[in-house]
Amino acid sequence: RSNYIVFFIFLFLVIFIIRYNDYVRVFVKENLQNKGFKIEEIHISDLKNLDVKNIVDRMYFSYGDAIFDVDLEKNRKSLEEEFWVESAKLKIIFPNIIDVQIEEWIPKFVWFNKNYFLINDRGEILKKLVDSDLDSYSSFITLVGEDANFFVPNLLEFIEYDMDIYSYIS
Repeated sequence: RSNYIVFFIFLFLVIFIIRYNDYVRVFVKENLQNKGFKIEEIHISDLKNLDVKNIVDRMYFSYGDAIFDVDLEKNRKSLEEEFWVESAKLKIIFPNIIDVQIEEWIPKFVWFNKNYFLINDRGEILKKLVDSDLDSYSSFITLVGEDANFFVPNLLEFIEYDMDIYSYIS
């Protein structure tokens, strides 16, 4: 039991020194990177509308970087700035894998205001549609008019309250 306590105290001290001492951090990073603690794999899961390139372009790390230098929070925030990404989770799988899980927004409506847009349940634009996209979303309700997208949450609430009204919407 006391061995566990000593081990955890030692581990805490090592992590503390590595995190807050630049000289030690650089030394450890260079030595651990040579021992395999560098990014060799990036697993990205749950993509439906985005492609891997969109996700990789938003990350602040790349293959071969030291795995200890990855700022998971900074990368999560960057990914969540992408229109399609509702939430992102990143984790390090030692010794050399970054796992990225993406939850995408689900498109709910098409909105027409000089152009066609795909929008989510908050009325946020996910994608500007081109003519070739329109057939794919022909079953969606199309909202028309300036600022119509701002009323999407109210519309959804109204539809939930009275499902019969849904049959009158075209």
